[in-house]
Amino acid sequence: MTRALISYTSPDPLVACMQAQSATIFRERMEHRTRFPNALRGVKLVFLFYYVIHLYACVYFHISKWEGIGTSRWVYNGEGIA
Repeated sequence: MTRALISYTSPDPLVACMQAQSATIFRERMEHRTRFPNALRGVKLVFLFYYVIHLYACVYFHISKWEGIGTSRWVYNGEGIA
C-alpha cells in the first residue's frame, strides 16, 4: 500500500490496476456526495476529450515518423513543437 502512495508509475501491473480502481471508486463516491454531480461529469468528459485528442496526435506523429518526417504533405513537416 505504501508503495502505491510513493510512486505514481509502478512497474507492478497489479499495483497499477489497484491505483486505477481506487481512483474510479473515489470519483464515483465524490460524484454521489457532491451537490453538483453534473459539473464533475462535465469535467470528466472534457478530460476524456483531451485524452482522445492526445492519443490521435500521438498516432499521427508516429505514422509521420514511420513514413518519414517532412516527406509528403500529409505527414508532419518537422516545424514547430511536437
